[in-house]
Amino acid sequence: MSEKSLLKVFLNDKPVVPQDKLSLHMYETSTDVIFHTVDHVFDDAQLTSHNFLSKDVSMRAFKFELNKPITLYSIPSDPVLTFHFQVYNSQKTKFVQEDKGTLLFEQNNQIFWQNMETVKYEFEQGLFSHFNLFFRPHVILELAEKHLVLRELAMEIATSKRTDLDFFVTVAGADIDVLIDQIYDEFHQAFVSERRFKHLAECLLLCSMGIDITVDPPAPGDIKKNDEFLDLESDVIGILARQELFTEDQKHFIAQYKYFTKQMLLDDFNLKKQAYIQRKKAVRIKQKHLAKVKECHYEIMNDVLNVQASKFFLMAELIDHQVDKYEWNNQEKAIIGKVIILACRFAFQDVPPLKFQIELYNKWSEKPYMNPLGFNHFKELLKKIKPEFTIDLPDLEVSYESQAIFMDHVQDLFGYRPLDHYKGLKNIEKPKELTVLYQRLMRKFLDEISISDAGEITKSDVIRILDFSYDTNDPISMLMLEIKHFSDDKQYVFAQDSDLLSGWLLALATYDVELDEQLFLLEHDPRFELITVYNNSPKKMGAVEEHVKLERNLILQQTDLVDKHIKHLKECQSKNMLLNIINLFNC
Repeated sequence: MSEKSLLKVFLNDKPVVPQDKLSLHMYETSTDVIFHTVDHVFDDAQLTSHNFLSKDVSMRAFKFELNKPITLYSIPSDPVLTFHFQVYNSQKTKFVQEDKGTLLFEQNNQIFWQNMETVKYEFEQGLFSHFNLFFRPHVILELAEKHLVLRELAMEIATSKRTDLDFFVTVAGADIDVLIDQIYDEFHQAFVSERRFKHLAECLLLCSMGIDITVDPPAPGDIKKNDEFLDLESDVIGILARQELFTEDQKHFIAQYKYFTKQMLLDDFNLKKQAYIQRKKAVRIKQKHLAKVKECHYEIMNDVLNVQASKFFLMAELIDHQVDKYEWNNQEKAIIGKVIILACRFAFQDVPPLKFQIELYNKWSEKPYMNPLGFNHFKELLKKIKPEFTIDLPDLEVSYESQAIFMDHVQDLFGYRPLDHYKGLKNIEKPKELTVLYQRLMRKFLDEISISDAGEITKSDVIRILDFSYDTNDPISMLMLEIKHFSDDKQYVFAQDSDLLSGWLLALATYDVELDEQLFLLEHDPRFELITVYNNSPKKMGAVEEHVKLERNLILQQTDLVDKHIKHLKECQSKNMLLNIINLFNC
């Protein structure tokens, strides 16, 4: 079969046939159907389309995300009838010669006689995904002899230059979803003949027009098993049951990948994984720099901060003691409360408050003070209960994995789980698919557990994360463990089914949100500005030290001012004098 006999419909950001003509990444899946992955680099966007091409029918699918609007063009090499399914988001479709267009919403089907006309796709900002089936005219004319519903369409093909774009538009039903799934499933796991491809495409077209259709089983020779799929682990296929494991938002995220081919999923996974790795590396560098500059800040400022904190709180106490001496109206009380709370916050900013200090704060605040007891503080508290409790997790405050390790240590602190736990015998009320995923990963990490002659279990951090994720019904963290430890093996990645690849993409997206949260905490840390000082000066830590020493001098000046307020409060003999001091501080 020559390449010229293939039915091709090109995608471009200009209404002309692109130069590459689907030449990138081509390989032959059978003697009848060709699969192309094409990387499109346009002026305002970049996307990858996946194309199954045969002599009479072709299929194209793509997904991409836009930061600004873009127009793309669909240009057929031969006359075609087009079936369009809008998988995700909405877009406007029109012929290039016309101003009038059709707005297609998510889950809309569209069937029209395109002929050799170029169709324009207008996209706004956001995430978009759709796929098309293209048929040569004779395929529809032959089908019309069997199905009356196609007679009008066949007449248009025979007599008209083209139809309107909204010739047939409807909303996709569950039966269409099932058929599309079948097309993708067969292409995922086998080489499909042109005859089989054509039959599946015809069934989808008829189904979208409301015809009850039964898909014929593959005939001999229609399916050639792809040997690359024969070595799959039996417990890998279909381990993710979305209804059981995921939240509604997570299901919605996974749904956008429903009509992706396996190659599309692999491409998207590799892209998202590399982006996550680079972003995580950048965040970790900032965290290390912040820890370094905070240590410098503490060494220079510790004594000053302690003195400053005690003086701010003394000021709050003195105002509180003076209040009961005089009568106050509501407005005056509000000002007094505001100043006391402000002084307390200054006192608590760098030095953890004591119980009696929190009591004063709560006396004047509408909301009780919430002491930010981080994991490191909690760790010190546990050491007082059990001195043998030791754990070294430098990034405990910001890393989910570290928090999972810590909490698993806490569980072990009050008694190890029974050995049956590691044999999967205590899985009552757990989603079956979660247990399958847990047991599969546990088998892969068996060398991470050791049991002494006395029966004491020693676990690595990997097992602690896995255990904690299982205990909290968290498949995302389990999937992320698998990504981190096995996804560098290309053969291992290729062996996974589409369901699991979708789960991996969800895990990457979830952990990317965690990076957003970590970055937010970094940028709102009081010492974050010191990172800028560190990065912008060739002196690095020398510049940070100079900056902190300057800050120290300013705080000493501020402390002198607080000392004056304290002196005046101690000498205060009247209500007006007290109000004047309060107003001065409030300014």
